[in-house]
Parts: sequence; C-alpha cells; structure tokens
Amino acid sequence: MNRSLKLVLVCLFFSLMALGQKTLKETLVEPPKFNPEKAKKTATVEITSPICLYMEDELIYPEEAIKRGDEGVVIVYFTVFPNGSVGKFEVKNSVSRACDEAVISVIKTTDGKWIPGMVNNKPTEMEKMVNVVFDIPENPTHNEMAISFYRTGLRSYYKGCQKESDLMVNNSQRKSSRHFNRAINHFNNALQFQPNEPSIVFGLARTYEKLGQKAMVDEKLEEFLNILANKQIRNELTDKTDLAIITPR
Repeated sequence: MNRSLKLVLVCLFFSLMALGQKTLKETLVEPPKFNPEKAKKTATVEITSPICLYMEDELIYPEEAIKRGDEGVVIVYFTVFPNGSVGKFEVKNSVSRACDEAVISVIKTTDGKWIPGMVNNKPTEMEKMVNVVFDIPENPTHNEMAISFYRTGLRSYYKGCQKESDLMVNNSQRKSSRHFNRAINHFNNALQFQPNEPSIVFGLARTYEKLGQKAMVDEKLEEFLNILANKQIRNELTDKTDLAIITPR
C-alpha cells in the first residue's frame, strides 16, 4: 500500500470517528423497532430482535437457489417511515436474484408493523438494515468458503504484482490486469459469505488501486472505515444488527 493510500485511510477514519462522537452526544436518536404485537408469530416470544424471528418464520429458502447451491448473506437496507410503513429497498450484499427478492418480499409484509425511529422524541424517517444468512448445512461453512475465496484472491493479486514488476515480458501490463481482475472476482465471492470482513474489503481497495480505478478505491476505503467504525462504537449502541438464518426446510 502506498503512502497516499495510508494517509487517506488514517484521515478518513479519524474524521468519521469525530463526527460520530459529536452526533451521539448532541442528538437523542432511537432506531426503528419491529413491533411484535402486530406480527402474528412473534407476539409472545421475547427475543432481542423480533424481526429476526419473523424472517425465520416467514422466509422460505427459494427452491431454485437450493438447486444451484446459492449461499451467503443477503444484506438489505430499507426505510421505516414515521407511520410505520416500509420502502426504499436496496440490496447491499447479494447472494442471488432469487434470494434477494425473497428477503425483500418478506420485509414488505412488515409494512405498518414498525415503531418508527425517533430523533429528539419526534417520529423520523430512518434507514434499517437486515442481514439474512442462506445456509445449506451439508456444504462447507461460510467462514471456510470466505477464507478459500480470499486466499485465492490474494494469490491472484500477488501474481498481478509480479507481472507488473516484470518489465521484460511482452504485454506484462495486460497480464497483470488480468490477474488483478481475477482477484477482484475472488474477493467479491468472499464478501458474499463474510460481507463485514474488513480484510476482504481492504483487499479490494488495494486491487482497484493497482488498476487505477480511483472511484472504486475511495468507495471500498469508505466501506472499510465504516466497518472499523461500527466495531469501535458497537458497545455504545443499543440497537443490534438484525440477523436471520435460513436453511432448507
């Protein structure tokens, strides 16, 4: 990693932490909560995150995804409006079209079943995130799959670096780019199973830097810093990340 990348990384990290601390001290924010009294299967169950149980009750692993062996973590961001309705769905981490659509379809059934987020005791439109793990138990674990893809990505990255430094080989730049593009594919496959692993995201940032794709470098560095920041302030937050685990029935 070159000096400029390190400098950007450090500056962005401390700026983000300073802004986050100021916001937490000056504004009373309560995140939106799923209301179990309005959901048929969660009314009498006491759990940390009722939306997780609801998702596990209502979401069925798509048959076509099972046949293809599609696994991983679907991360969906959506908005909870002041009246408790939901909308503005965005898939941040995809497993497959079938799995992504299945998650969004169930979230839509929670429309009107939310206690809205509050800012200084005023109902406010607020974003919510749900993680849904699609897991086929007889297959290798998600951690094993992520490690395998990550290591393969690193090998492709270092092969690209070797080709890049070998100025005596014809078309060395084209060959190095080919290895870097392969590394990106492998790192993205690893993120499918471990989307919040900072080493994978940082690997992507370094690889995009080698390809000269500054916009993607900035995007991945911001994502990397957000992951680190969330780990830093996790103990100060009361709202936990929602996680539902779906297996074939």
